Amino acid sequence: MELPKGINQRGNSLQVVTRKRIQGQPRPLIISGSIKIAEYDSLDEAVKEAKKLKDLQEKQISTTGFNNSLNKKVRTVGILGEVLEEVLKEKENLASYNCIVTYAKDILEYFPRDIRLDAMQTQDHYKNFKIKMQEIIIARPENNLKSYNTRSLNKRLGLLRDVFRYAIKNRLLAVDKLLDPNPASIGRDMGWNNEAVIETKQKNIISKQEEQDIVDEALLDGEQEFVDAFRWLLNGYGMRLDFEFQKLTIDNIKFPRGKDTKFTINFFRNKTKKWSGDLPMNETNKEIALRLRSVAFARSDKKLFPNMTKRKLRTLFERYSKRLGLDITPYCTKHTYISRLAEAGTPVKTISRLAGITPETAYKHYEQVSDEGMEKAMMLLDNDSSKVVAMFGHNRKLNK
Repeated sequence: MELPKGINQRGNSLQVVTRKRIQGQPRPLIISGSIKIAEYDSLDEAVKEAKKLKDLQEKQISTTGFNNSLNKKVRTVGILGEVLEEVLKEKENLASYNCIVTYAKDILEYFPRDIRLDAMQTQDHYKNFKIKMQEIIIARPENNLKSYNTRSLNKRLGLLRDVFRYAIKNRLLAVDKLLDPNPASIGRDMGWNNEAVIETKQKNIISKQEEQDIVDEALLDGEQEFVDAFRWLLNGYGMRLDFEFQKLTIDNIKFPRGKDTKFTINFFRNKTKKWSGDLPMNETNKEIALRLRSVAFARSDKKLFPNMTKRKLRTLFERYSKRLGLDITPYCTKHTYISRLAEAGTPVKTISRLAGITPETAYKHYEQVSDEGMEKAMMLLDNDSSKVVAMFGHNRKLNK
């Protein structure tokens, strides 16, 4: 096989060398690297990778201010856009891939695609990147609450750190060029530290009246599937939209059979990577499951809500929120479900099991109750004050 200029086979490797003569300099600038043939399925595949490396070297050696001596420990200096694409390829089989692509797009809203990775390692970039990400997160059209939490920022910082680690592993970035040049930082934050997790705005609880108003409006629009999905989520075990609700099939539900009269549901929880175990169903979800049973079984994917994608849910929530003057999103259904369990005096440990959250997280929901909950509590004072304690969780010990 005839190899391109600048690529030569030496034993089991392809040597990639790029030279550039500089006027007034006695020696040319040289960048070299190698590709191990054994790491690829064929010589052709290895050559393709060598060509990519050659192209990257050509770009780098033409960059103003490129200094060969500063990069002698790396084969070339990585470009953000190109390394980011390689990192995304490694993550394309992950269930959260679509979210990761969004994080990548947001990163490129601040950093230009052609910025060198070593040029990114400044305190100003770190500070201003966080400010820009907060602006982007708050401004998203689907963020009806215009809320911001540092978890969203930290996911974008995490992707950046993955880019830097990939670059270091592939000799595209020297450790001493990192924001935190301590070699031990590679296993931590590399100077791109996460922010402490804080919520700037609580998710709203959907009241019973608001629930009915939304159902009425949706039925007038002929959105029966949305109504079923909406009611299911309000009673639906704190399901995550992407990984649990949208993958829900009729096979996840165990219907009464023979002497066994129980309805139960068992589904895979993405966050814990465990099955929920058989959980009881309330009358609302029993009715929905029974009504949709035959249609779901007739579908090849057996999904209960085949048309209720995350985007469709957001669109319809936004429609009815605007029409009714509300401030809610699909994520409010999970918050409402857990808060309603808390208002009913459900033990923390039970909420934890039903909603797939930690007891500590469940306990926090006793701190926020709806207007309806407060009204019920005041009415109970005339009858039995102990029920008020159960409803609000005062003096309740955390079950562990």
